[in-house]
Amino acid sequence: MDALDSRNTNLTYGTSSGVRNPNIRSVLSLVFLTAFSLMLPPAAMLLVFSAGWDWWIIIPASMPPLFLLAILAYTWVSGMLEARRMENFLSSSRPLVRWTYNRDEWKHIIDVQWDEEKNDWKFQLFGLTFIFWLVGSLVAIMGILDGSGDINPIAATTGGAIFGLSLGIPIALGTLIATRWEYQHTNPTTAIGADEVFHNNQYAKADGKVSFIRKAKVVKEGLSSKLLIDIYTSSSLGKSGGILEWELPIPAGMERDVESMLIPQMRITKDEDDDLEETEEAEGEEDSNPPNPPTRL
Repeated sequence: MDALDSRNTNLTYGTSSGVRNPNIRSVLSLVFLTAFSLMLPPAAMLLVFSAGWDWWIIIPASMPPLFLLAILAYTWVSGMLEARRMENFLSSSRPLVRWTYNRDEWKHIIDVQWDEEKNDWKFQLFGLTFIFWLVGSLVAIMGILDGSGDINPIAATTGGAIFGLSLGIPIALGTLIATRWEYQHTNPTTAIGADEVFHNNQYAKADGKVSFIRKAKVVKEGLSSKLLIDIYTSSSLGKSGGILEWELPIPAGMERDVESMLIPQMRITKDEDDDLEETEEAEGEEDSNPPNPPTRL
């Protein structure tokens, strides 16, 4: 089926930059965290030569950088493979519908997203600092209760806060830079297939084995409409399952096409709970809209 609509326009907020690595936030945070961890081996060598520590301390000090480098490589490669799957989907005939938001529509969408995500780095920075300060405080309390005097309470709480801050700074810095970069390098294209969704450089596919489309419906909000898609993923290979909820604003004038041409062709799998929920929703709508009383002639 051909695309229902395609409207290309120059954007003042965000630019159509094609498909990019969807793991860019994790990658940048890992880059800064790995760079920070590279200071551990030289610090261990300094302790060995200046303070007379045993040489084997260099071995555990070298493990965090190697471990983080492995995670960084895996995150980057998996993101590039995901980007390739996105490109294959967009260039294929599998999309049942695709559209490109105009300037005003896209400005509103990414501004809302920016408002939701612009402070994420603060939660990471202060959250990690607080968590490790709390751990240090618990260690200090245990030392006080022990009464041996082997643990300095001030050193324990201060050390915990410093360690949390040391972790939080590179992670928060990576998130902040990535969030700003993503805001300036967006993709206003949306494409939806029978079991695939692409929106703002995010992609999901329901393979019918461990992931399924549970819901696809159009919801009207005033003068605008959204396409709500729920993709359920079951637990497998140690991974926890859950529901991924997509809210896709529908460009004006396309609501009827989405309802009549797209949704009937999507591979939606329902279970008994879904049917029960829809029945309850329908009954609730009937209760809120009681029939008109009969009129007397």
